[in-house]
Amino acid sequence: MTRRTFTDSHLVEWAGLTFEVVAGRDVNRRAQLDSLREEVLRVAAVSRGWDDPGSIAHFRRTFKIGPMYEASGLMLVYKNDELVGLAGTVNDWTVGSGSVVHLCSLGLLPQVQRRGLLQVFMSLLWIASLQRPGTAADLARGALYTTAITQSPYIVGFMQQVADIFPSPTRIHPRPDEIDVARAVIARFDPDVSFDAATFVLRNECEFRYRRMPLSLDRRITRMCAERLRYEQGDVFVVVGAVNAERLGRFLERQKREFQEPLGALLAKVCSGTSDCTTNPLRQEQVNDVNV
Repeated sequence: MTRRTFTDSHLVEWAGLTFEVVAGRDVNRRAQLDSLREEVLRVAAVSRGWDDPGSIAHFRRTFKIGPMYEASGLMLVYKNDELVGLAGTVNDWTVGSGSVVHLCSLGLLPQVQRRGLLQVFMSLLWIASLQRPGTAADLARGALYTTAITQSPYIVGFMQQVADIFPSPTRIHPRPDEIDVARAVIARFDPDVSFDAATFVLRNECEFRYRRMPLSLDRRITRMCAERLRYEQGDVFVVVGAVNAERLGRFLERQKREFQEPLGALLAKVCSGTSDCTTNPLRQEQVNDVNV
């Protein structure tokens, strides 16, 4: 029997993997999330290069798993019924005059890295997020933000594919709206950590690090992270990006071409009966004729 953790999820099989997608909030979901806790901690540790029992025990004590419990969109992938990857978003969140899609709980075991799963994860989570009318409307008027708390150059570079981000290797100062969003993210997810509004650095935020830092294809981002973050001391960025509709549209179109089979199957299930999201997730009339 194919593994299913959540009673209200959608399942799709592809390339020897099982994808499980959960959308929306459910007050009864906490017990199901609790059942994943040990596996999530192991994925967090091993995906960062730490697979010995002592390191995993350290992650169990220090890893900030709380954001997973707040995720309104969650995607898990299993191989032979073992959890090998997950990603989540908090996508039902309004800050000031705009909406936020916060990335959290991201991890992939080495055996499924470099297979495009991150792109599949993010494509589906973005499309699901944009089914919320307020989120799609905010994208159309330039008031949709994507955020993350990370020290990974790869994740920062990945976010840059769809958004104008800060911190940025091309800008010295953040905009006032970016500072406001960053403060809201810190207040919700890291209220006890000191925030530098000039650099968006959170000092000593985490008690673990990547054994081998995942680099960005944009060398400027890799260099920026190395210069501004003290990896060994647990520094991270709070990354804030104003989502660019044209960039997001191109990203989604590219992923749907490259991963047509799993994304098509996932969209058919997740979007069944909810509008035209399987063919036009950005809702063309709302987003300046962007084709997806």
